[in-house]
Amino acid sequence: MNTTLTKVRKLIILLISFSFYASIAQDYTADNRLYKTIDWDQFLDKLSKNSKLIFFDIRTPGERSDTSQYSASNQGRIKNAIQTDYFDFNKYYPEYLKHKNDTIYLYCSHSMRSRRLAKQLADSSFTKVVNINGGMSYLNLKGRKSFPLKDQFYETSIKYKLLSALDFGKTLNDKNVQVIDIRPDSVYKGISKSSADNRIGFIKGVIHMPAEKLVSERFTMFNKSKPIVLFDNWGDESPAVANQLIDKGFTDVSVLHFGLDDLIDRVPSAQRVFLKTKYPMLLAEELLAKQEKEKIVIVDIRPRSEFTNTDTVAWKNIGKIKDAINLPLSEFRKETFTQYQHSTILIYDGRMNDELYEAAQKLNDYGLQNFNLLAGGLSMIHWRIANQHLNNLGQLLK
Repeated sequence: MNTTLTKVRKLIILLISFSFYASIAQDYTADNRLYKTIDWDQFLDKLSKNSKLIFFDIRTPGERSDTSQYSASNQGRIKNAIQTDYFDFNKYYPEYLKHKNDTIYLYCSHSMRSRRLAKQLADSSFTKVVNINGGMSYLNLKGRKSFPLKDQFYETSIKYKLLSALDFGKTLNDKNVQVIDIRPDSVYKGISKSSADNRIGFIKGVIHMPAEKLVSERFTMFNKSKPIVLFDNWGDESPAVANQLIDKGFTDVSVLHFGLDDLIDRVPSAQRVFLKTKYPMLLAEELLAKQEKEKIVIVDIRPRSEFTNTDTVAWKNIGKIKDAINLPLSEFRKETFTQYQHSTILIYDGRMNDELYEAAQKLNDYGLQNFNLLAGGLSMIHWRIANQHLNNLGQLLK
């Protein structure tokens, strides 16, 4: 199995704490029970009416100052937040304690740490704790249209702009924008050692120029006065290139926030036809829509223990999709899928691990044409229900 970890994945593992799955294992059941959860529009509205609101930015010092070595985590901040660090609870507990009788609001990068801290404070008899859904990531990914008060309270030290996956498609239709794919040749061609990188695919009609070539020798071929948009797979390489271009005199540089991976997890397939992925990938709501029109054979490729919610590792027990059949990758056989050769198939796992792409390749090798991967995996369904209030997606789960 290929286990090449990108910098963004390392960021999730090292900084977001206890991994994405640990957050999922809680299943968000503490929301609005042990603590309250609100969205950014609600919080910003409250802040616009009360400048003395007590709220904490609980990210690392690097994240808060936009100087983190993990560039994708540099996302700006909300002005006048009290700065603490989730990872140093004992040091900052006296600061929380000063406001025990106040309503306090918490935000981080993805609302994972803020949820965990909210529960920790609730367990310490804090009764007025509020988690802000989605963290800075969601505030930036949804943009000004969704949160019109953002500009009033947002500040950042980064010189480039963060472009949401929801707005990326528009730049491809703007001939004035110079859109550059800065991924290595092997990733662009889908022949790298990473299955996760290779499955993302490519975009026709944009300039492909690996980062090192762009900044060392080719930047002079671009117009410094025209907008430039840079993108990679995970959003972890573009920021450094953007800064170098800005230092060379480029005045309007944006990066695709969290890269093409986030675009796949967030934008419906019909709206991202410009991206030619190695395998077709559907969002959960697209799966729901397809189920209304046809019978979908849903295959869960996880180990039996995860499928039955009995794994000894608690965070792996995150349920399953209704009517799914469990067929772990180790049990894939061509003859097993013969009965499904004329059916629409969807395969999924917890969070799109390398085994999922191996399973997809096997289906290709078996000659099956009509299959899809679930974008973001099972954990993304949980996250979107909790953070985007897409409660209809609960129909998929069991």
